[in-house]
Amino acid sequence: MLIRAFLRKHPVWSYEAEIRIILPLDDCDERHPIKPEIYLFRIPAEALRAIVLGARISKIVAKFIRILLAKDHRWKHVRLFKAELTDHDMSLDYILD
Repeated sequence: MLIRAFLRKHPVWSYEAEIRIILPLDDCDERHPIKPEIYLFRIPAEALRAIVLGARISKIVAKFIRILLAKDHRWKHVRLFKAELTDHDMSLDYILD
């Protein structure tokens, strides 16, 4: 039952076409060097198709992500979007960056 809770998503979010993967922590590729409670897993580059920068992302973090994507050919195919709050109904617009 607990696993099903992690795998389910409300239908209103179905447009995201998200895929969730649950792996044993012992199978991680590495642990964060400063915060060992963070487990890191490598994913194939082709598994990532787009990144959405949140509406409140800091400029420095957004710039860092842009630099990472630009300097490594493995990420050329990844589309970058910026979420922006709309003025009229508090929904989000996704602008191609």
